[in-house]
Amino acid sequence: MPMGFPSWGAFLKRLAAECGRSDEVAPLLVEGEYERAAEAVERGLGETIFNRRIAHTFGERKSRECVLKGPVLALPDLAGGAVVTTNFDYMLERVFAEAGSPFDRVVWGSQVDSIGQAVAGNRRFLLKIHGDAEERSGRVLTKREYETHYAAGNPEGLRAQLGHVFQGRTLLFLGCSLGNDRTMDVLSEVLRHSSGLDHFAIVEKPA
Repeated sequence: MPMGFPSWGAFLKRLAAECGRSDEVAPLLVEGEYERAAEAVERGLGETIFNRRIAHTFGERKSRECVLKGPVLALPDLAGGAVVTTNFDYMLERVFAEAGSPFDRVVWGSQVDSIGQAVAGNRRFLLKIHGDAEERSGRVLTKREYETHYAAGNPEGLRAQLGHVFQGRTLLFLGCSLGNDRTMDVLSEVLRHSSGLDHFAIVEKPA
C-alpha cells in the first residue's frame, strides 16, 4: 500500500461501484466476507473484465514502475529460505532481486511438486499460494475459487500443501491481520496436531 496498491477492500469497493453492485458488496466487506464480495463483483463485471482489472491493478508493469518504499524493503534481510505470500503482485520478486537475493523459482499453489521441493529443501522459492495477477488459472480470490482449492480431503489442494509448509518450521507473519480466513484456519488445524513449534507475527499495537 505505501507503493500505491489498493487494499483488497478498496479494490473490491471500486469495482463494485463500476458495475453497480455497491449495495450488495458494501455489507459483505463490512462483515469481512471478501470471498463473497469478490464473487459478486465478478458476476457484475463479467469474468473477462474482472480478470483485466486484477491484471491492470496488481500486474507486473505496476510492480516494476512504482517507487520501492516501506517495510517491504526489510524482507530480504529477514527471509533466507522459502517465502509464502497470498498477494498477486510482483513486489516480492522485485524487492528480493534488487537486494541481490533473487528467488530460485516462483511457484503457485497449484504447482504441488514444486512446493514440495521448496519445503523439503528450504530453497529460495517464492510460493504465491493464491496465484498471480496475470494468470487466472490457479488463482484464489472468489468464494468459488476458495472452495475449489481449499477443499478438505484433497491431497493436492492448498489445505494439504499449507499443512506441509507450516509443519516443522518457524514462521514469521508480516502484513497479516491473523484474522479469520482460510490460511489461518489451516494453521490452527496444524497446531492442534503439532507441539513445540513457535510462530511469530508483527501486528498493529492494540488501542
